[in-house]
Amino acid sequence: MKKLDMIVQAQYISSSALMIYRVVVGILCLVVAVVTFIPGSYGFVFYLTNWGYVFTLLYMWYTIAYGANTLYLNHSGRLHKVLALVFRQRFGQFLFEFVWTTELVITLWFWIAAIVLDIRRTGFDIAYSIISHTVPFIFIALENVFNTIRFRRYDFLLFQLVYVPYGVLNWLCVKLKLGPCPVYPYVTWNNWGTVLAIIGSELTAFLAFLVGYFISECKHKKRIATLHRNAEPMLNTEIADKDLNVKIEESN
Repeated sequence: MKKLDMIVQAQYISSSALMIYRVVVGILCLVVAVVTFIPGSYGFVFYLTNWGYVFTLLYMWYTIAYGANTLYLNHSGRLHKVLALVFRQRFGQFLFEFVWTTELVITLWFWIAAIVLDIRRTGFDIAYSIISHTVPFIFIALENVFNTIRFRRYDFLLFQLVYVPYGVLNWLCVKLKLGPCPVYPYVTWNNWGTVLAIIGSELTAFLAFLVGYFISECKHKKRIATLHRNAEPMLNTEIADKDLNVKIEESN
């Protein structure tokens, strides 16, 4: 049996239970995407909220496929070997880091903006706002309790491979008047609000990443300490057996 890695290994629950959780969340996210986001697809790509939701959906189904290949397929079979080349632990790890960070940023910034701008006066839909700007992070936060994925110290730099293209797309939307323009009322790309939004978003993302990194390191240290505690009785038994054997040999 292949040793379980951080994508499928769980704490407090079994790996199969973690898989079931991902399947349930993946199905719910897919249903919401079909019912809510696709009918309103005009301008879909211009909102960071939608990018975060797509990456959340991608993470769930990627880890479902990864887990199914690791836990349930015959490891000596050809299909498992082929899928093992496609589904890599490193990519799943990156997806979790990115989704945790981005969804936390989306949740914080949306509700801060909702309070500051009082968007209830502009037809604020509380149910839709909670589903799109809060529920995805709740799903990821709950998974973070049970999974064993560790954050890599410098992976935040890799997030720019997604954030920068999104910023360019947002800029093109405003300059070329594509889709909803401007995407966000305070980001017009010719004012200080844009500068503050970019700096504030990056700073918030960095702090969100640090929180995730700190949590993952605490979980890892706790797992190591638990393994050591569980290993001590076995180690003490082995030492006692060796001492007993030595005394028997000496008496002979």
